[in-house]
Amino acid sequence: MGLRRFWNNYKYPNHLRGNSRCEGCQWAAVMKNSGWLRKNWLWVAGSAFISIHIGTWLMQKALKSSVRSETQMKQRSVED
Repeated sequence: MGLRRFWNNYKYPNHLRGNSRCEGCQWAAVMKNSGWLRKNWLWVAGSAFISIHIGTWLMQKALKSSVRSETQMKQRSVED
C-alpha cells in the first residue's frame, strides 16, 4: 500500500469516496470546513518547540549571570 493510497484512505473514508454525500455523519464538518489549528498544526508545533527552547536558554543565561555575580560578591567579602 503506497503512501498516497494511505493518505487518501485517511482523508476520505470509504463512505465518502465517489459521489456519495454525507450529510449527518461526523465527517461532514471535517469535509466542509477545517479549522485553523488543523490546517496549521505544523507551524503551531514548530513555534511551540522553538519558544520552549528559547525560554529555557534565556533562563539558563539569567541563572548563570546571577551565580557569577553572587560568587563575585562572595569573593569581594572574603578579600576585605
